[in-house]
Amino acid sequence: MTLDILHRVRSTCLETERGFLLAADATGSLAPIFRHYAAQRHSFAEDLSQHIQRLGGTSVAPRVASRCYEWNHLHAAVRRHDLAGVIAECELGDRAASRIYTEALDAPLRADVRAALQRQLQQILETMSQVRRLRLGVHGLPQTA
Repeated sequence: MTLDILHRVRSTCLETERGFLLAADATGSLAPIFRHYAAQRHSFAEDLSQHIQRLGGTSVAPRVASRCYEWNHLHAAVRRHDLAGVIAECELGDRAASRIYTEALDAPLRADVRAALQRQLQQILETMSQVRRLRLGVHGLPQTA
């Protein structure tokens, strides 16, 4: 059970890493910020891989059936050169990732695994807040639901 949870959360980290890298490629002066968030998610995935290996699993995750967030809207915003849309989609992707973490933390977990997930979730929530501020600063955009 714990391995399944860790693989799902790790897959979520890799998925959001790819989303932030796509955003970095599309946002010009904001690229370093999104690359930082991508690197953070990569680091989270590496940390989770270590936990998976300590529990006897393999870092090669089985295919996860469900994705944390459907990134089609991010791809569309990139194609439209819609900076505000790119930022909003990153915020929504992180919101979905935070739900995956919250669900994982609802399960019975070893103390070290729980601590790692809580630490990572806190950083995701901080990133969400920073991305929200970016979104609000771009053309005075309204908040997403």
